Amino acid sequence: MSPTMTTPVKLAGSPAEKDAVADAVFRFCLAVDTRDPDLFDSSFTDDATIELLGEKGTGLQAVRDLCYNRVAPLDTTHLVSNFRVNVEGSTASLTAVSYAQHFGKGKGMAPDSKFLLSGGIHRAQLVHDAASGLWKIRSLAIDVHWTDGDFSVFQDK
Repeated sequence: MSPTMTTPVKLAGSPAEKDAVADAVFRFCLAVDTRDPDLFDSSFTDDATIELLGEKGTGLQAVRDLCYNRVAPLDTTHLVSNFRVNVEGSTASLTAVSYAQHFGKGKGMAPDSKFLLSGGIHRAQLVHDAASGLWKIRSLAIDVHWTDGDFSVFQDK
């Protein structure tokens, strides 16, 4: 997926459809913050692709390895907003702004804990899964635009 992928200026889809599409990203983020692997898996297709911090993966297991298995063990909060969603039949695209706060496992409430705060853009292509009735992410690029803090929090699992 190209980092320049974006939603069109004029968007298609009803408000209810757009909310259902955005829910895939909400499920993904909440699953990481609550350490819920089933909710995480419900967010992605089996053949999903991901791009994150220069790494790429294909397939649900690769998405888990690149994202869930690295981040879910930490104390985190992910906030995603400013969604722009375009629905075209059973496919959709979206962009959203994201902020994520990361602390080592069990260290989120400890005074003077090292942290990593990041901000960026989520860009996704999604498909409607008729079997589950859910929208699922087929491809996701998380473009991190800035960070503040210490990447070594990812060692504190």
